Amino acid sequence: MKIIYVVANTVKCGGHKIIFEHLQGLTNRGHDCELCFVDNKHKWFEGSNFKLNNFNNLDNLINYLTKNKDAVKVATVWTTAPHVAKSGGGYYLIFSIPTPHYLAESAKRDVLNTYKLGLHHIVQNVSAYTILKYIWEVKVTRTEILAVDHNVFKPLKIDKKPGTGLYCYRNAPMKNPEMMESTMSIIKDFKLYSYGQERCPFASDTFTNISDSGVADIMNQSEVFISTSTHEGFCLPLLEAMACGTPVITTRSIGNEVFCVDEVNCLIVENSGELKMAINRILTDRNLSKRLSANGIMTANNYQWDKIINRLEGIYSETIFKS
Repeated sequence: MKIIYVVANTVKCGGHKIIFEHLQGLTNRGHDCELCFVDNKHKWFEGSNFKLNNFNNLDNLINYLTKNKDAVKVATVWTTAPHVAKSGGGYYLIFSIPTPHYLAESAKRDVLNTYKLGLHHIVQNVSAYTILKYIWEVKVTRTEILAVDHNVFKPLKIDKKPGTGLYCYRNAPMKNPEMMESTMSIIKDFKLYSYGQERCPFASDTFTNISDSGVADIMNQSEVFISTSTHEGFCLPLLEAMACGTPVITTRSIGNEVFCVDEVNCLIVENSGELKMAINRILTDRNLSKRLSANGIMTANNYQWDKIINRLEGIYSETIFKS
């Protein structure tokens, strides 16, 4: 099969990381895969085994997609869905329904209107699936679309740094960094490290532009991994931390409730006071820490890339059989 994924840009983010794994895995299975975009500053996909197809304007991108009428075309974000629809249709990979990201009602409507374009929607998030199937009544397939690279994210023989935590920082409302900052103002004898594309103003140190293996190292060195998001399609960093055996504390963010179970493989909190208490519990209760670590590893082991690629091949082959 020829399979074309379309992205709005190539900034480094969790969604693009998943798209990279899809295309790498499908290419390894013998499919002709490529990534199409209009972004002259791309950095994220170097070293890939699939084709990078960078266009200098949107019209050329849409014309190219239209010419490839027999290809499996996949929109990956709401701003790319109209391009795939204009080119003859295809699939729409949905990590979450992103209306909470926007304040303007016009932007929210623009997002929702993309679900009326006649594309075949692919989702993992239970809430998104329910909304699309029973409220919008559109064609939608629910399947797992992401997993962990267990060759990288795994328990390592690295000593923990006592009293330390790790936080994936992004200065965006849905990530709710104010909650983490507020917690840091009321907790004692705790050192927070962060990683991401932005420097965290309330962390002791921030690791920017760090590789996956580097992230795995600092996850293994930390006594706890923390997420404070209010909205996530899934939250892959939580699962990566679990795969490393690092105890996890998180807020409820819809997507992570698929795999996060309070007091089993993580601690779920709702405010800064609860977060402070949860951190102290993990730092002082070794039995709790070991139990969360062991259960987190078992949870992460359920998410394997080979299984994801098998499912995607089955879904995308429908296009070939119907053509």
